[in-house]
Amino acid sequence: MEAIQNLRKQDTKKKNILMLSTYSVSLVATSAYTIIEKEPFYKTMVYVSELSFFILFFLIFQLWLKKESLFPYAAIAAIFIHHFLYIGMFGGNGAFLLVLLFLAVFSAIHFDIKIFVTGYSLGLVAIVMNTMLATENQDFLSSTFTAILLCYVLIGAVLFVLIRLNKAAFKSLETFLADSETEKVRKEQHSALLHGELLVVTESLGKINDQIQTHLSSQTEMKIAVNEISAGSQVQTEQINQISENAEMTKQRMDEMSDMSVLLSDNTLQAAKASESGSVKIAELQGDMKDLASSISELSQTFSMLTKKIEETNGFIVNIRNITEQTNLLALNASIEAARAGEAGKGFSVVANEIRKLAEMTKETAIQITENLTSVNETNSAALEKMTDSSEKLTESRTAVEEVSGFFAEVSSTLRELTNQFGQFELTVSDVKNQSGDVEASTRELAAIIEQATAGLEEMNATIETLNDDNQTIAAYVSQTAAAAEKIKTLGA
Repeated sequence: MEAIQNLRKQDTKKKNILMLSTYSVSLVATSAYTIIEKEPFYKTMVYVSELSFFILFFLIFQLWLKKESLFPYAAIAAIFIHHFLYIGMFGGNGAFLLVLLFLAVFSAIHFDIKIFVTGYSLGLVAIVMNTMLATENQDFLSSTFTAILLCYVLIGAVLFVLIRLNKAAFKSLETFLADSETEKVRKEQHSALLHGELLVVTESLGKINDQIQTHLSSQTEMKIAVNEISAGSQVQTEQINQISENAEMTKQRMDEMSDMSVLLSDNTLQAAKASESGSVKIAELQGDMKDLASSISELSQTFSMLTKKIEETNGFIVNIRNITEQTNLLALNASIEAARAGEAGKGFSVVANEIRKLAEMTKETAIQITENLTSVNETNSAALEKMTDSSEKLTESRTAVEEVSGFFAEVSSTLRELTNQFGQFELTVSDVKNQSGDVEASTRELAAIIEQATAGLEEMNATIETLNDDNQTIAAYVSQTAAAAEKIKTLGA
């Protein structure tokens, strides 16, 4: 719209200059004509004064007030006022009709309906005044008034059509300029939008590059963590192997205890036979009792050692559970990092789930081993209590033998009961042996599971390295894209 306003303003200024130059030339020519024809001097002064006023109006409206759109109205009004005064002072004549026709065309210079109608209407009034106040050729003017008026109307119609055509053409030009300006604004907006989008793309690529660098750093840390987990798995394997060896040793001790229980049972039978032989065998029986008490003491110590070994094994199981929980925690952290990585960490998330499953399996196995060891410990405690009872009864038997040899029958009964208890003890020892075998098998299975977990961690490490290489390649592509976007942004600016 500003371009159209400027175009109108410049067009008005140029047409004002055209009016000034055209009418000034005509006034100068008219003044020269009056001088050449030696007409009265006051007529020459009228034209000179009219020229002076015309130029003054131009300077006031065009240059001083900057109201160039008012100049045509003021100029036409001044011209016709001057001619009205001229007709009133000197009367009309035939030559003046040509001047009025010229002024009709002169009023159409701006091709503005309002200006033209103003000048044309004043010209029509001037024609009527010129005919009515004519001092020369009055008969001619009166007889040709209708024809002159018709000619004036036809000229007005032609000029009106020309003005309408010019206005339509100027309107088309304004529309073209408006469309051009709109297109220019649209292109500028499009360019600004493109530049803004390039800025967003550049910033987004920068953020993506930063995120990829963060992922690379995270994957490096994950690689270190997986290596640490792998090292921890190796330590777990060694500990499980040690637990397996301890279970093997426990089984061997159980074999020894079984042999010892058989021996004690035989000794008890011999003692029963000896008690039936009479008081003659008391001394021998007392010796056997001492041997039996010593054996029970050793057996009690053996059970105590077994209890300690079971407690140590429980400690190992606790360590296994702690390591399992740490492995589960590391798998959880790995899943979280994989979730942050998005699509790129999907494979790593699968590996992390497998690790978590292995950790849960290890945890369940450790719980089962703990339950088995707890059962063994309870059985061992029961056997130890029975050994204590047996020792007390042997002490009572020795006291009874020392006090009275007549209690041989009671001793024989006690020995029979002791024989039965040793039978039960043999069964208990057999159960402990079987449970020790189960512990050994479970620890071997646990060792195999941990070895599988270690292999899975190694595969995970290889996967992380592959992801790291892929992310580095993506980072290189993103950097190239960001550089290309920066070049496009520079060209757009």
